[in-house]
Amino acid sequence: MGVIANLIQVPDTNRPDRVAYAGLIFATLLFSFTAVFIRLSEVGPAATGFWRFLITVPFMLLWIALASRRNQVRVLLANRREYLWMLFSALMLTLNVLTWQSAVLMTSIANAVLISNLHPIVVAFGAYFLFRERITPVFILGLILALVGTGLLVREGAGQFGVVTLGDGLALLGAIFFALWVLCLKNQRGSYSTPVTMVWNMGLACPMILLATVLLEDGVVFPQTSAGWGLLGGYAITVNVIGLSIYAFVTGRLPASISATALLIVPVFSSSYGWILFDEALSLAQGAAGLLILAGLFVAQRGQRPQKPSPR
Repeated sequence: MGVIANLIQVPDTNRPDRVAYAGLIFATLLFSFTAVFIRLSEVGPAATGFWRFLITVPFMLLWIALASRRNQVRVLLANRREYLWMLFSALMLTLNVLTWQSAVLMTSIANAVLISNLHPIVVAFGAYFLFRERITPVFILGLILALVGTGLLVREGAGQFGVVTLGDGLALLGAIFFALWVLCLKNQRGSYSTPVTMVWNMGLACPMILLATVLLEDGVVFPQTSAGWGLLGGYAITVNVIGLSIYAFVTGRLPASISATALLIVPVFSSSYGWILFDEALSLAQGAAGLLILAGLFVAQRGQRPQKPSPR
């Protein structure tokens, strides 16, 4: 999310902004409800992702229309290379939806969210190989802590789930696909605004996810009740539209380290919801493993140094 938020330019300020801090906490709370929406959905994980994106696109188009009143907004892609990059990024987004949202149904919410949170580490290694961004010893220390914590978490299992589940593997794949998606966006950083990027990515991902729904979920696309429709609408509007918009706004008003670190709170809230709503209590060992993962991610983020892009 942090990379997406950086695609929109917001006036910076050196003064503490209480509104921005409050917005950051609120956005983080909204993001943490993602797994709950997936668990409660009347349709499968692929169909849930399809409606999440399809409902979000009109709101992003409205955002573009409002932004174009103040400044000219670049909407159309420039050449075939950009179309191919956007198509590939939409494919990575699709694969992330299919793997991670399925993981939420096959393992505990805590495991799914904590394992998927490893994506910043994958992004850092990808940025090293693709953009020659430096990897520091502090980052390596954070990586080791996060990986040890992940190994302990998977080994412990969660509640009624097995020691090692298919869901844990899907969560890890989801983290990798999400990281590849972020790297695609990073390659085009600064070319397009947040709503334009989201419209292209989600718009191209929708038919891919719909095809997966037909093939993997017996074509069950539509919820059966009004409550099911309301849940899908609430998922898209709260997490994608409101959460993303607020996070994009506050990222430009707060230090990047604070905005990025705040996202580490998401697994804490998500695990709490899993315990309260689905009786997925964490054992002491799981809690320790989760804290080790979060500590490792925090150290890894502190060890990342922004680099000037190398000429390509």
